[in-house]
Amino acid sequence: MLSAMATNSSAQNSADLSALMTNAGTRADPRVTDMLQQGPEGMLAYMKLWELKVQAQAYSNVFLFLAVCTFVGVLFALTFSSEKPDATGPKHLDLGM
Repeated sequence: MLSAMATNSSAQNSADLSALMTNAGTRADPRVTDMLQQGPEGMLAYMKLWELKVQAQAYSNVFLFLAVCTFVGVLFALTFSSEKPDATGPKHLDLGM
């Protein structure tokens, strides 16, 4: 599962980097160019958007990991015996000392 998350992250990073390396002259988004012309303050909204996207992806990975751990724990718990002890047996644990 961790390798699946690492593969997903690697693929996303490769896609993001390849999009940055293309010739942006003809494909530049006019909204981003307007933000760039306003200076660093203009890019603040764009940076906040990417911050939220990264945070959502991180939470998604954590929830997926915890869900799989819970599923494995449930499967492990179901393998235990659920028999009740005999009523005639000892009431305490005899360690034999």
